[in-house]
Amino acid sequence: MGAIPQYNLYMAGGGIKTATVAGTAIAIAGTTACCAVIVTTISTVTGVIAIGNSTCYSSGGATGSGVNVGSTPFMYYCRDLSNVYVSCTVSATTEAVRYVYYLASEN
Repeated sequence: MGAIPQYNLYMAGGGIKTATVAGTAIAIAGTTACCAVIVTTISTVTGVIAIGNSTCYSSGGATGSGVNVGSTPFMYYCRDLSNVYVSCTVSATTEAVRYVYYLASEN
């Protein structure tokens, strides 16, 4: 996942964020400027993880807000990683997402 030339974006960084408390939305990172972030769950996830704003809630069903993410990468457009939250359905250290974030190219 390097550059995305059709959108004039380049990969600026990434990481893993663990969501250990079910039903609690947590930011995937501190204040970090970006244009988009691609999120996918790691292989040890046993429940459901959602991505969204600070009110996202992963219910494993239709009542949660946010978008449930799985092993298929999901692109979320945002201006700052501190505004991107994840929530899980299972309280465990195995519940985490891997993310890569992008900035606009100056070319």
